[in-house]
Amino acid sequence: MWRRLCFLALCAVICMAGVSSKPNEPTPDSRNVTGVDDYYTDDGAIEERLNSSCKEISSKVSGKYDIQLGKRFSVYCEQNAFGGGWIVFQHRMNGTVNFYRTWADYREGFGSLDGEFWLGLEILYQLTSSRTHELMVEMRDYQGNYGYAHYDQFIIGNESEGYSLEIGTYNGTAGDSLTYSSNGKFLTKDQEKDPSSFLHCAVHLQGAWWYKDCSQSNLNGIYGNLVYKDWIGMHWFGFKKDYRSMSYTRMMIRELD
Repeated sequence: MWRRLCFLALCAVICMAGVSSKPNEPTPDSRNVTGVDDYYTDDGAIEERLNSSCKEISSKVSGKYDIQLGKRFSVYCEQNAFGGGWIVFQHRMNGTVNFYRTWADYREGFGSLDGEFWLGLEILYQLTSSRTHELMVEMRDYQGNYGYAHYDQFIIGNESEGYSLEIGTYNGTAGDSLTYSSNGKFLTKDQEKDPSSFLHCAVHLQGAWWYKDCSQSNLNGIYGNLVYKDWIGMHWFGFKKDYRSMSYTRMMIRELD
């Protein structure tokens, strides 16, 4: 009797093992840090596929991933805040990276994805010209006050268009200080001055931004607790209706369905 029970149990195990033809099929969260997924083709073969955005990556772990859109490049994906799936393109928190830079620097990107960085205008153009994206801007001042600004559309033009800004409708807690820059071209210290202003705004504000008759925001300005000093700090006027400096900023985009 005992032998018969063991035999039946063994048969059951064998039968159960044969139920699935893909016993090692990955779960939705089984992505690695390169942004590569394993997919089963129609003939049952495993195929690796590089994702084209952070939103396609099902891992809930924020960090560096490789994605591919035309060419392969590395990005920092925020996979938790605001539902996840965000590509971070600007991050400042300690002043270790100089943001008062040239056009070439802002076009190609600089800094480290592990710390402070600017992803690059050309990558932003490639991303936003191929798919519709939304924008999230986070900030914190030196008193610890936090706010965010969300825009339901974010598009920038190509280099010949000065990577001009097209922005959607605002909502959030930080106030709207970017709509003022809509249709403005991105300007750096080595570019021609903003034709709508008698000042060279990038030089006057010691930053690089979508300046249009200067700006109500300057998140690539000088880092430091400068309070109201000549507007040169990382300011967002709508936050507290003044030009106080921010101690932390993060800008990120996410593709829309």
